[in-house]
This record gives sequence, structure tokens and C-alpha cells, in this order.
Amino acid sequence: MPGAAQTMRIDRLAAALHRGRAFIRAARRLGSVALVCLALAGCGFLGEEEGQRLEFSGSARLDSAGNTVITITVRNVSDRLYTDEEVLDARGEVFNAQQQLLARFTQLPVERLSAGEEVTIARWQGTLEPGVYFMQWTTSRHGGVELDFTLLTRFGVLEVDGVRERKIAPDPALSP
Repeated sequence: MPGAAQTMRIDRLAAALHRGRAFIRAARRLGSVALVCLALAGCGFLGEEEGQRLEFSGSARLDSAGNTVITITVRNVSDRLYTDEEVLDARGEVFNAQQQLLARFTQLPVERLSAGEEVTIARWQGTLEPGVYFMQWTTSRHGGVELDFTLLTRFGVLEVDGVRERKIAPDPALSP
């Protein structure tokens, strides 16, 4: 026959076991809720925090007159429609190797940008001497793109060489 001390220990163990089982049940419920939330988020039902939705690209080339032409395109990588007001607040700047601002340019009019659509959003054209240049196109809400490129003269002909593109991530605090 168990003594009073053993009975007390058995009661404590039973209570602890009951608390442990209750904890496990609560953890399972919480885990199930978390899995459902993750599944809904993956399907897009919990909002549109899917990251960058507009993707910018840039190019630099020379036209037939020897002017440098920088073109910025935007591609809607989301499944929603964007209007001009949502893409605004963008600017482009061209710098030389000494980081002197040489030019500024702004967005061309874009009335709407459907899912999957890509359009030219900005274009700058100007005369640059041979050298190293840097172009930055940024929006406050959707990131942007940077280009590094070199203009050099080969056999008496001006050429664009070594164009390197880098994406600028959107600011999470300002992203849609």
C-alpha cells in the first residue's frame, strides 16, 4: 500500500502529466493554425506582401549620331493592374566617375501597366565623352535599377563597353 508521500508524488506526476498533455494539445492547435496561415499567405489570401511587384531594367547604347541613349523599362511581375499614379515618384540621374551629376530625367507617361506587361518608362539621350558612368533610376515604393557603363574609343569609333546592371530593392517601409 503506498504511503501518503508516495500518493502525493503520484498526484503531482498526474497533474504534471495532465498539464503536459494540455500544453501539447495547445501547441498542436497553434501549429495547425500557423500552417493554415502559411498556406493562405502562399495563396495570396492574406494580403499582397509578395515583395517587389515592378521590376526595372536599364540599357545604355549609342545612337547613329554618337549620342548616349539610356532606356529604362518596367515590367509588372504581379497579377494586378498599376496606374500612372502608382509608378510615379521616379527619377533617373547620370553621374561620371567623379560622382558629378551630369543629367536628370523623369518618367514618361504610362497610363496603365497590366500584369506581365513591359513598357519603356524613361529615356535619356545626351552627349558624353569617353569615360566611366553610373546611372541610377529609383522609385520610392518599387525599387529601381543602376547601370555602370564605360564609353571608349576603339579605332576612332566611340563604343559602349561593360554595361553592368544591378537591381535596387524597394524600401519595405514604403512598398505597397
